[in-house]
Amino acid sequence: MHLTSSLNQNSEGDNVPIAIFCFGEQRKFVLVTEDYQDTSRRVCRAFKIAEDAKISLQTSTFEVCKEKDTVIDESAYPLMWNALEEVRVIIDESTEGQTQKPRLRNVSEPLPTPAETPSNTQSDNDVYHHSLLETSARSGSVITPKKGEEDKNYEFAEEFLPGEEHEDIYESREIKQTKKVPQDREPSTSKIHIKFKPAITSNAASPLTHVDIIPRVKKEKMAQPILSRTQEIPKQDGLRTRSEVPDLPASDDPRFEIVITGPDNSSAHFKTRGKHPVRKVLAAACKTFGIKYESAHLVLVLSFDEDEGLQTHHFVCPPEDTMSKCGVNSDSKLFIKVDEDDENDNSD
Repeated sequence: MHLTSSLNQNSEGDNVPIAIFCFGEQRKFVLVTEDYQDTSRRVCRAFKIAEDAKISLQTSTFEVCKEKDTVIDESAYPLMWNALEEVRVIIDESTEGQTQKPRLRNVSEPLPTPAETPSNTQSDNDVYHHSLLETSARSGSVITPKKGEEDKNYEFAEEFLPGEEHEDIYESREIKQTKKVPQDREPSTSKIHIKFKPAITSNAASPLTHVDIIPRVKKEKMAQPILSRTQEIPKQDGLRTRSEVPDLPASDDPRFEIVITGPDNSSAHFKTRGKHPVRKVLAAACKTFGIKYESAHLVLVLSFDEDEGLQTHHFVCPPEDTMSKCGVNSDSKLFIKVDEDDENDNSD
């Protein structure tokens, strides 16, 4: 468009890429380009028209139009864009009123959070599908897991030593970090749970398979216990011997969770059974803490009420004994002791 001053009609300016666009009673100068879609977007923004509305550009300023509004087709626009002077904007009635976004559906039933721990009667798969429903309720879409994703990112902690059979020991994937505290103070009980997608599990009373294992990691910083005495676990009344621990089915030997503290004062949670040998649990802990199995020992911390007061003793769990023979349960305090020679090599 050539702009001419109304005060000096003899002065004609350069051809500038703008045109007058009319929408209703509004008239605005708007920048025009060779791209039809780009110009349409600029016009919509100028007149605050919804971007998904279909608009039509019309003009009657050319002599060939004979003063009748004529639609500018998108195919002809690139050849005449720099000659446009006055353009009328018309909204296609078929798309009018369709720019409002659909509302999200209401969800009346309260759903558990993804990090909720399933109860005894609720499977891990139920919690996972509840999590998907809650996510889809917030986003307005339905999330469908792809085939094969259920078994994609699982790490089995039972692959410890070569040539040994598969056991259902696995490491909990629930992470917890706390500050290092003195021995006379208990660590904070606050936890940060990171819940990974669980696999489909069978009844807890049935033997475990690959898909039964739910990886979770839980780590916390805690003070390293000071060794007072290190010796083999004696046969006491409170500790059962090998002959007293028959091979029990999974229903009579339920899984329980133990906490093992590593050499760097971090701890990890593991799931095990009473029939599991100490060497398998120790191998899983060594893999988690990144230490050599050959130089590591699993130590059980026991406290006794003696005449001098509460006394703490440390006992090395023999690798070939079972967890139940060593008296280990969910309340036991366990840590990894590394031979001094190996500790010096690691420090160097």
